[in-house]
Amino acid sequence: MKKIILITILAVSLVSLFSIFDDYGPSARARALGGAFYSISDDADAVFYNPSGLEYAHNEVIISYTDLWNTGYNELKNIAVSYKMGKAGTIGLGVQMFDVTFEDVTLQSEQTYSINHAFTLFKDIHSEATIGYGVNIYRLSFDEQDTKATFGLNIGAMATLRQRTRLGFSVSNLNNPKIGAESKDDLPQLMAIGLSYIPYEMVTTSIEMKQEFGGETSFMSGLEITPVKALTLRAGVHNKPNVITFGAGINMFNVLVDYAYNSHVALNGTHHIAIGYKF
Repeated sequence: MKKIILITILAVSLVSLFSIFDDYGPSARARALGGAFYSISDDADAVFYNPSGLEYAHNEVIISYTDLWNTGYNELKNIAVSYKMGKAGTIGLGVQMFDVTFEDVTLQSEQTYSINHAFTLFKDIHSEATIGYGVNIYRLSFDEQDTKATFGLNIGAMATLRQRTRLGFSVSNLNNPKIGAESKDDLPQLMAIGLSYIPYEMVTTSIEMKQEFGGETSFMSGLEITPVKALTLRAGVHNKPNVITFGAGINMFNVLVDYAYNSHVALNGTHHIAIGYKF
């Protein structure tokens, strides 16, 4: 009886605190940059941010994990894969799994399965433009029962000017999907636009804005420095909520290891780790 009461209290508190399929930020690299990744996306994690960025990715797989807000019961697990198909563009696959568990009981499970395609519109010695699109399949269940599903459509575009400046634009859930049975929840529709700039070799800066349709606008900024070929240092800021971030990445022998830390005003800090491989 005590266990049932505790689970009920926890479930009610979680529903009041967190939105269904919220923008959790699945990429460790993006988290270290304050979320300012929509104009930088150039790896497999582009499937979660800006699908057009897949054209800049290698053939690679990235697996990441975090215990959100260091609570011990909010686990976010992700896997992303990108594969280049020559003139046919690049395909990207992604899986996000967010589980709320308590005493070995899964109270809530959110799963997102993504498939994206990107291709180059034009490219010359000075500039390049890419476009990407995709679909997300959402599955929601409570206590491993009453599973519901829906889908969302995404689109993104990038333009690179003189190899130093890149503009990125992305919209997710264009079709305004809802999930649930009698009481349906709107899934967040997000629009993001950003600018990244490389003032010096091995230095990338970015400033971006993101808005949920009908909601507030948040701003993000990130800095990425590669002092030596195998090591990258990152930092960023994000408002609404106010977050300061930092992290690092190691790239050796086609193996990638990324770490990020996010501070939070009212919650515990979040550690995020990712491991990838280029093939």
